[in-house]
Amino acid sequence: MGNNHCIALLNIGYVMEWGDNEHGQMGNKKRSIVNRPIIVKEFIGKKVKGVFASHNSSGVVIEEP
Repeated sequence: MGNNHCIALLNIGYVMEWGDNEHGQMGNKKRSIVNRPIIVKEFIGKKVKGVFASHNSSGVVIEEP
């Protein structure tokens, strides 16, 4: 969990984010609050190994083929 935003890796492989997006933490090219978890479509079908959130950023670790 970051500062006012969250990122989660579901057991089915989806990455979800929600919360304050004032600094573009969500990577969705917007800067508005996300009240409900959204699926980050860029990572669908990728082998996501982990996620992290820091003060004003989020990150995803993927396994390259």
